Amino acid sequence: MTFDPQDYWKKRFSNRLDLSVTGSIGMGTAYNDWLYRTFASALNVLLRKSQIRLDENMSVLDAGAGAGFLEGFCKNRGVKNLTGIDFVPASVSQLKERFPDYTFFSGDLTKPLDPLIEPADLTFCISVLYHVLSPEGLEQAIQNLKNATKPGGFIIIADDFLPKPYPYEGGHQRHWSKPEFEEIFGKHKITPLRYQPIFFTLNVPMRLCSSKMWGWYLTLWSKFRQKVSGSDRRANLICPFLYTVDALLQELSPTGPGSHYLLCQREK
Repeated sequence: MTFDPQDYWKKRFSNRLDLSVTGSIGMGTAYNDWLYRTFASALNVLLRKSQIRLDENMSVLDAGAGAGFLEGFCKNRGVKNLTGIDFVPASVSQLKERFPDYTFFSGDLTKPLDPLIEPADLTFCISVLYHVLSPEGLEQAIQNLKNATKPGGFIIIADDFLPKPYPYEGGHQRHWSKPEFEEIFGKHKITPLRYQPIFFTLNVPMRLCSSKMWGWYLTLWSKFRQKVSGSDRRANLICPFLYTVDALLQELSPTGPGSHYLLCQREK
């Protein structure tokens, strides 16, 4: 049976919309809270090292707004001009209620976006592109990110950026490689500037999945997942320590075994 992304995401968001739904399925509220704290910590490191300041003078676009992680992050930093786009109408309607000062559109990144969307100084696409399942869809999505960004503006993508292509095995995720991304960036005159690791211990070490040498680490991570899955009590005991480890390594290491942010710039 052919996978239907529209149907999948409508069902996934049908009962509620929070970070436990857009994050790691089945892991519970507490684990996903620590997961997104780690996303925020790494983003702070990237912005600081890149000397990019989020404030009331910067316009922001969030491509794949989901449950509003980035909207909350930006609101806490004084951003007044933010536009969010999401594939799921339920997400758009709830985000309009939660963030009435921001603007939201329904949109599919694998198709041309609404021409009413104004280009932003800084465009985000966080944990979205590994849900794009075809090469053509990925190229259209990246072209949309470019078009949604002012000339000379910045794009920040969170993804796995695997060292080499990884076979698509069906379902709602397809893990694209760094060479596949960079080939499309070259076509659309987008320049990669800086990678920032996000996860070392708190999320799946996808960049190691094709390496036999790291099999022991994958086994250890699977056991951790089993321990905290669905248990907020266990997650709140274990995750604070792992969050501290990840936050320290975000500062010290240029790369890691899990997801990364990538800061890019659109050609002027």
